[in-house]
Amino acid sequence: MDSNEELMDFTDMFKQNKPKPKLIQNEQKELVEKSENVQNVIPRNLTITQEQMKQKRCLDLRRWYCLSRAQYARSCGISSVVTVWNYLYSTLGTGNLNPISQEEAMVILNLTPEAGPHFNDVEFGSFSGNMSLIRWFKDLCRIFKVQGRAYYLWKNEGDHQTTGVDCELALDKLKQGLQTEKLAYIYHAYDHYFCPIGYEITSNKQTDAYSVDFDLNDSQTWIIIAEPAKPYPFFTVRKWVDIAKDIELKHPEYMNIRKMEEGIKQYKYQNGVSQHCIMTFEKIIQQPKKVVKPKVLKEHSGNKLHKTIEKNEIKEENNHIQVDQLQENNLIQDINAKDEEKQETQQVIENA
Repeated sequence: MDSNEELMDFTDMFKQNKPKPKLIQNEQKELVEKSENVQNVIPRNLTITQEQMKQKRCLDLRRWYCLSRAQYARSCGISSVVTVWNYLYSTLGTGNLNPISQEEAMVILNLTPEAGPHFNDVEFGSFSGNMSLIRWFKDLCRIFKVQGRAYYLWKNEGDHQTTGVDCELALDKLKQGLQTEKLAYIYHAYDHYFCPIGYEITSNKQTDAYSVDFDLNDSQTWIIIAEPAKPYPFFTVRKWVDIAKDIELKHPEYMNIRKMEEGIKQYKYQNGVSQHCIMTFEKIIQQPKKVVKPKVLKEHSGNKLHKTIEKNEIKEENNHIQVDQLQENNLIQDINAKDEEKQETQQVIENA
């Protein structure tokens, strides 16, 4: 190559010096309006109180304190009954009695003798059903001399079907009950019993996190369920729509609420009804007997009341006087009769 030959520089050919597009006026206005809207929806000066937040989020920690965990093999039924009973009647919950253990409940209910077999060896699955749980609760109330009752909140088919109760009404009743201290619940899911203890209503709008007034139709309700089985987390949290789907399924279809990823399955046998349901356990508070107080006469205008009292007193005095006079007259007559008898007797003796 000749040293005098000039080298050509091609770098300028590959540079892209395209001018940046300028925003037109309309686009600039839209950006300004969007930024103003963002500023307008920022919640400020919040006034929501704890009482108002309780309508959106409810969890009484005493319900969790009363959770009987860990359960024995297939003892979820009696463990759940002990959980709700302790919440309603023991000092661990809202009552004034000592808490009871699941082992004590098993013995006093004659589910197994104290000497054995071991609690893990008891075949709870062979005799644990919805009505068994209701009966055990009532028996515990009778043994410990407290009053309570148990019934179905929502059961979609079969015996004890709750006619007229749908998913919306059931949710309303469940939320109201969880806000009180006299109601507790057991949820019968697939091959398992456990206890709903709280809920949260989550708005789909981010700006409604601390809002008092929001659209319930634009929200999701989550149910917090206390889990007695140790292989699972102590809380199982599920959307209400999923729980409702579980209870509304009719045999032979079913779903495992604790394993939602498995979807809807079918039992091998066709005959039967779904026993999935939510049961309510209620503490009945004895009302003290009313003491009937004597009626107090109201004062009449003027001296009518005093005059009436005086007249009554005079009548009573006259009655006493009349009685005394009558008694005296009778006494005199008795004396005169005795004197006459004596005189007749003396005359008979003299004549003899």
